[in-house]
Amino acid sequence: MAILDILNFSRGYVSVKATGEHLERFINMCTCENINIWNVKSRGLSTLTACVSVKGFFLLKNICRKTGTKIHIISKKGLPFLSLRLRKRIGLLIGFAVFVLASFWLFSHIWYIDVDTSTSIPSEELLSQLELAGVEKGTPLRQIDPNKVQARLLNLNPRLVWAWPHVRGNSLYLEVREKVSVPEILPTNPCNIVASHSGLITSMLVKEGRHVVTEDMYVSEGQLLVGGIMDSVAMGVRYVHADAEIWATTEESLSETFSLITSETNRTGNNSVRYTLKFGNLPISTPLIGKSFAAYETEDTESTFHIGSVYFPISLIKTEYMETLTETVVCPQEQIEQEAQQYLETLLQNSLKNGMILEKRFDIQKLDDKTISVTLNAVCSRQIALAEPIEEEINIGRETD
Repeated sequence: MAILDILNFSRGYVSVKATGEHLERFINMCTCENINIWNVKSRGLSTLTACVSVKGFFLLKNICRKTGTKIHIISKKGLPFLSLRLRKRIGLLIGFAVFVLASFWLFSHIWYIDVDTSTSIPSEELLSQLELAGVEKGTPLRQIDPNKVQARLLNLNPRLVWAWPHVRGNSLYLEVREKVSVPEILPTNPCNIVASHSGLITSMLVKEGRHVVTEDMYVSEGQLLVGGIMDSVAMGVRYVHADAEIWATTEESLSETFSLITSETNRTGNNSVRYTLKFGNLPISTPLIGKSFAAYETEDTESTFHIGSVYFPISLIKTEYMETLTETVVCPQEQIEQEAQQYLETLLQNSLKNGMILEKRFDIQKLDDKTISVTLNAVCSRQIALAEPIEEEINIGRETD
């Protein structure tokens, strides 16, 4: 029914009032002449109202003469009559045309882009690569080929295994899938296991190779622990990739100097703000509201105008300027000592990887009024197995009786 109403409105129609003694004959004759008449309502014994198409209205003259019916126009409706009334209002017509063209232009471009945040890839990186692939704010929808965008993204980012741009109205959502890391392939080249640090062996688990040392033995850095050359009566000499987990108690020492004088940058609490209204890629900024600062930090907050899921190329950016002041201060020695101890302990723990610190002792020495030296002496438990490739073939001869 709605489609028929739209069609009648576009062609135009006339609401009429018909009076006479033979209204039934009048309706029958209209039907026989294929005159489009609808919405017929009785207003009494000799009166009715109805809607007639413009073309059909001009065919009612002969029917009215034969049936003795009089026709009075109540109203004229539809696009043809509306255009006649608006002919004298050129400004309104121009405004309507501009509105239609602007709406068509707005809805045929991308004005909002969102990316998948479920991966470890930063959103800024994906947005920049999407721009290199030819998609950014203001890109016409007809220029976006999802297959080409996908191919470009996969070439630009080797960490992606799949990507797809979903166009929703005039917004775009980029969905991506990250590659799964390939399991590490165990090396097979012949090698020995030597000690990476000097220490007392506390445990050994040899997976492949020939035992050279045992638990509770003290070894030096570089000493052979597990051999990669094996000799047996049944198989003779063969080279293997020695593999073992060897834990030892080691002594570690780290030392660094630290200054008591440092610079601190703090916000003073004085703020200024500037607003920027963006129409597409055209920014219009207001003057700075507040004082200008020699040193400052900035924070941007952007809001894009939208109605539901329909986005417009209009955004408001609030840029806040926060004054900062950098001062040179002399920190208390106790504070620097605590920070230095924490720094050295973290540095040592990172070098141990899966190991642990069993005992620790800090030695602090004041070098002058501005500098101290902090030394960390620690007893640690760590893995000391280090693979060393066998570069030269070694011939092992068996003694014979």
